Amino acid sequence: MTIHRLVAPSIAAVSAVVILAATPASAQVPSASNEPSASARWSAAAVDPARFVPGAIVAEAGAPLATSAGWGGYDGATRTPLVGATAEVRLGSRIIIGAGATYAARNTEEPASVRPSVLARGQILDQASHGIDLGVAVAYRQDRFVTEDGLFQGTVSAGLHGDVNAVLASIGYGQDGEGDDHMGEARLIALHRLAGALHVALDGHAQWLLDSTDPHRVQHATPSLEVTIAPAITYSVGPTVVMLEIGWSGVDVDRFHSGVLALGGVGTYF
Repeated sequence: MTIHRLVAPSIAAVSAVVILAATPASAQVPSASNEPSASARWSAAAVDPARFVPGAIVAEAGAPLATSAGWGGYDGATRTPLVGATAEVRLGSRIIIGAGATYAARNTEEPASVRPSVLARGQILDQASHGIDLGVAVAYRQDRFVTEDGLFQGTVSAGLHGDVNAVLASIGYGQDGEGDDHMGEARLIALHRLAGALHVALDGHAQWLLDSTDPHRVQHATPSLEVTIAPAITYSVGPTVVMLEIGWSGVDVDRFHSGVLALGGVGTYF
């Protein structure tokens, strides 16, 4: 369990360093007395591809009233295909509710099926007034702890964005429906605009088992560690965003397996 205990502080430290480094170079922080205009918020949302990265929970509510995305690919660590879709709707200026579905198997021994998820998130701070975007989210997912009543999860996300660069960092805690498996999760996405609507990104994600009293954890194929590191590229055409991510993934159940992770998707906003 030593490596798992080191994952959380390591990713948190990297997230902090990247955010601090990005602040003077890429974050434009207006006066705290000025609220962001609707046109400014729409412009930021239109060029923010992080919201279309599968699994990412962004910090800002954004200007669009609704967003949707779908993706498909292959996870070499679990040797299973991945297919999913999500949709979110903004209520008021800071509250988002969303739902999604993933068609995948947990491992090669488990048949694939559609596994739903629901999410509610809210924006607490915005960069224009407070120097940083900060949001919280709660979610229920059936694509994790499949045979143990799913996953209940809470997440805190922080983001910084400028004209060229953007950073999104999040950390979360979750447990299965039976209450005997407890997990941590962290994600860091760094984006850079190359030209126009073309962005490149580096997506890093880790999920690890904090504690478990489940005597059947191995039989349930509950991973003790999941890691992905993947460069990505996105391109926007009007309100449509196309995403391609190819990298490396690893998973540890009774032993560690790794392989190529490849995902492609398309999203839009209204």
